[in-house]
Amino acid sequence: MVVFMGDSERLGDRINFAVEFAKKNKKQVSDLVVHSGISRAQLSRYINETNEPTVSRMVKIANFCDVGLNWLMTGEGEPLETKPYIDIAFHDHSEDSGPVKFERDYLEKVLRLKEDDCLMYTNTSDAMINRGIYNGSLVLVDLTRQRGDDVYLITINQDTMVRRLQFLPGGQVKVISDNEAYEDYTLPEAEVSVVGRVAWVGGGR
Repeated sequence: MVVFMGDSERLGDRINFAVEFAKKNKKQVSDLVVHSGISRAQLSRYINETNEPTVSRMVKIANFCDVGLNWLMTGEGEPLETKPYIDIAFHDHSEDSGPVKFERDYLEKVLRLKEDDCLMYTNTSDAMINRGIYNGSLVLVDLTRQRGDDVYLITINQDTMVRRLQFLPGGQVKVISDNEAYEDYTLPEAEVSVVGRVAWVGGGR
């Protein structure tokens, strides 16, 4: 958690926090210069309060640094605004479309999951169609749940798939497909790598 440690009454402290916060998020000051048209020398004057930025430049600083504009300009409210959507990365990070934007309130209040405990997967078979998981469905995976009879994203012999698992005595796992066209089978637990529990399904077909 990033905490503002400066004087909220000082515009210079707020701008300095914004710049340092951008650095923590792997953004470069040189990119801020290009984005805002503010030179490094001018930025330094803003921080030292020997010069005052225009409203348009404050907007550019807030947008680039990802801090609240109202807080940056007035010192009121919180520096880090909670965004309504968060980015969920794909399991293999190979999707051309990049991460999926997911509604924060639904994730946290309905699914009761944290952003860092999730990933997205594009289902690639009809083995689970009776569960409403079609070829092409987006599957949100809860990485904190890897045990208990439920539907999971798993890997077997380097093949990744969505299946229902039943954990049996003696270290065995029954891999179940909710589609009669696919056969169920039992494997030793060591041969089934569980990525996480399926927490949400969307789209497909």
